[in-house]
Amino acid sequence: MAACQSVAEPGQAEIDNCTKQRGYIEYSYNSSGCPVSFNCNLCNALTEAASKNHKLIGFIITSIMGVSAVISGIYLKPIKEVIEWFYSGLVIGGVISIFIGTVSYFGDMGRFLKPFILLLEIVLIVWIAAKTYSDKN
Repeated sequence: MAACQSVAEPGQAEIDNCTKQRGYIEYSYNSSGCPVSFNCNLCNALTEAASKNHKLIGFIITSIMGVSAVISGIYLKPIKEVIEWFYSGLVIGGVISIFIGTVSYFGDMGRFLKPFILLLEIVLIVWIAAKTYSDKN
């Protein structure tokens, strides 16, 4: 087994720069298993950024579709009793859609945005209950 030639180690400035970019130092090895070079691997940081963006877009889409389903389920008046089940399904499906979108994005939401989103969702649920109760009486 041949001894490995020492490869230049990353300096503290390179390590700090890589850490600042949320990466880590990754070494490349030759066929005998000796390190020959190093670079800053940013794959994890890029994946996290793309995941946050994906969750934000999903949250926005599910919220818009959920609110429009709830509003259409509440305000569109059914003609027959069979169709009333469809509108009830729109309301329930809209609430579930909003809930799933919020749960998926909640960890990435800003610190001050979380209470406002939760408050809006509670107001929506109370409004649905009040509107449904007033329609029955």
